[in-house]
Amino acid sequence: MKIKVIVHEEDDGYWAEVPSLPGCFTQADTWPELMQNLYEAVEGWLETKAELELKEITENDGYYVATVSALKSCYTQARTLNELYPRIKEVIGFCLKGELQK
Repeated sequence: MKIKVIVHEEDDGYWAEVPSLPGCFTQADTWPELMQNLYEAVEGWLETKAELELKEITENDGYYVATVSALKSCYTQARTLNELYPRIKEVIGFCLKGELQK
């Protein structure tokens, strides 16, 4: 996944914005800190979007299946809804790491 980032240099550090992700921006005193903060900001933005776009929970052969439409091949399943919900957050994290490394 390639994301355009605009970096602004100020007298006391840097700030960056991601135009394709509305409201996604961060700041830091140093360049390495900015890169780390930027990664976390993008990951957090995408994770929140994925959670909000969880579109479908279906029942199939005794399992509940959750699909996150915002992320390719991102789904999980469980026998109960109580088991399913913690797995959703975990699988979104795995899917995001895969997308961000592309």
